[in-house]
This record gives sequence, structure tokens and C-alpha cells, in this order.
Amino acid sequence: MSSDANTVLEALAQCHPELMGTLGRLRHEWAPEDPPLTVALGDLGLALVRAIRATTDEQLRRVALVVEEALQSNSESNKDAIATGFLEAVMAGSDTEPDAVRLTKLLGPLAREYCRAWDKFTGCRTPGVWD
Repeated sequence: MSSDANTVLEALAQCHPELMGTLGRLRHEWAPEDPPLTVALGDLGLALVRAIRATTDEQLRRVALVVEEALQSNSESNKDAIATGFLEAVMAGSDTEPDAVRLTKLLGPLAREYCRAWDKFTGCRTPGVWD
């Protein structure tokens, strides 16, 4: 895994203790290899949705900022992984966890653009993405 990919994972994990624990477990499970970036980001997205009720607005703002910065990077693989891993996991999790809207409402313009395109593709309407 590239150092740029590790930077994205670390930055997200540092936003919430549950994400830090999830990343640690993933690295342990995949050792001595690194977990695939999309898989790791998907697991972080699901972990955040599960912990959303114990997550502060400030933590969610930091997550949204990390996501937006990753989508602005020059690395196409990082952009694809944050979109298809993290964002799609959050969107899928919003089906069972209505409080996920707290994050989707905070997403930046690039993240929201991706989420809207994914909604159009899947025929869904993720709460908070269209507001």
C-alpha cells in the first residue's frame, strides 16, 4: 500500500476511536500484508455508521474533511477507494442507521457529487445527500 493510501487510512482512523480500533484489527487480520485500500475504507465506513450515535459533530466534520481532501488528491486509486469503499459503505449503512444522515449532510461537494451519482446509478436516494 502506498504511503499516500496509508495517510488516508490514518487520517480517517484518527477521527474516532472506533475507526482506530477497526483499522488496527484490519491490519492484524491481514498481516503481514496490508489490507486492500477499498476493503479497509469500506470497513471504516461501516464502523463509523455503527458508532454514529456515539460520534460527535466535530468528529463527523473531521471525517467529512478527510474524505473531501482524499477526493481532491492526485491519486486516482485513492479517490476510487474513498468513493467505492468508504462513501458507499456509509450510504449502504444509512439504510439501517438513520443517524448516518448526520455525516452525509456534512460531506463536501466532491463527496456529495459522487454520492448523488451513485444514488442515480442504484435508484436510491440517500438521506442528507440531496438536501
